[in-house]
Amino acid sequence: MSENKKEEVTPDALTDMKKDVEKEPEVKSTEDLASDSSVPKSVDMEKTGTAEQAPKKNLNKTLLVAGCLIILLFIAAAVGYYFYDQSKDSDSSDDSSSDEGDGGEEPAEEDVEDLADAELDEFDGSYVTAELPSGWTIVEYEDGAGDYGLLSDGTYDGLTAIVIRDSYGEDVFTIEATNGIGGIDACQVVYRFPDTSAAYVTDMLATSVEVYPGAVAQNVVGDYDEFTLVGKEGRVIGSTIYWDSSEGVMSFDPHCNNLINFPDEGGLSFHFTNGSIEDDSTSYMIKVTDELADDAVPALVGILESMEVE
Repeated sequence: MSENKKEEVTPDALTDMKKDVEKEPEVKSTEDLASDSSVPKSVDMEKTGTAEQAPKKNLNKTLLVAGCLIILLFIAAAVGYYFYDQSKDSDSSDDSSSDEGDGGEEPAEEDVEDLADAELDEFDGSYVTAELPSGWTIVEYEDGAGDYGLLSDGTYDGLTAIVIRDSYGEDVFTIEATNGIGGIDACQVVYRFPDTSAAYVTDMLATSVEVYPGAVAQNVVGDYDEFTLVGKEGRVIGSTIYWDSSEGVMSFDPHCNNLINFPDEGGLSFHFTNGSIEDDSTSYMIKVTDELADDAVPALVGILESMEVE
């Protein structure tokens, strides 16, 4: 029989075995695990990498959004400055043009006259000539035609009416031969300018109260423009025209009505025949119609000022 030998355990051996049991397992770092070929690259490794990269991705997103906002703000500022600069240049150009027109260098007098002439049309009629704004017309009536104020029967020779029409074709001013119209020269209102003769006002009131018991004298207030129509002095305020009845005196005595006589020499006239009665007359009724707008008055005054007898 063979004898079983028992292996003896020494105290040193027991101590070593105890150390081996108590010894803690070695914990490897992520880098060691990654480099250790014996450890499979599992899903846990991928999760670890993703967790580490998440803060970096969020930071990148924030930087991208901030960068885009900065670029958009820069573009908006650039566009705003561009339009502001354009507007400033436009205003500067307008101011420059205005300064040249108001206080800048004025065009030569010859240039102004040439410009005015270019805007006017020449009217060359049988009895009168005149300068007309574009679109305005003058119509001459003769030998009894256009007999606005010819109330007496008979034969008429010469100019019996002139009609001025605006650019819309409306009659705005007429010069009408008159015959058979007469009577006392009386006014309900005797108009008085600063240079109107006091004697004229007194005499006209004395005559007028016989026809119009309530006749009064009234001062003409406001700035006026003066002009001459074929030797007859006129003044205009708004769309109202006053005609001077005085001749050869240094005063302006307004007619009570629009019935005036042109100068015998070089004025407008017509010849009237009725049987054995013959007469040369310079009596015309001058009317401004209700169709004349206030802003068209300067154009009309310019026409009347330019009018000359052929």
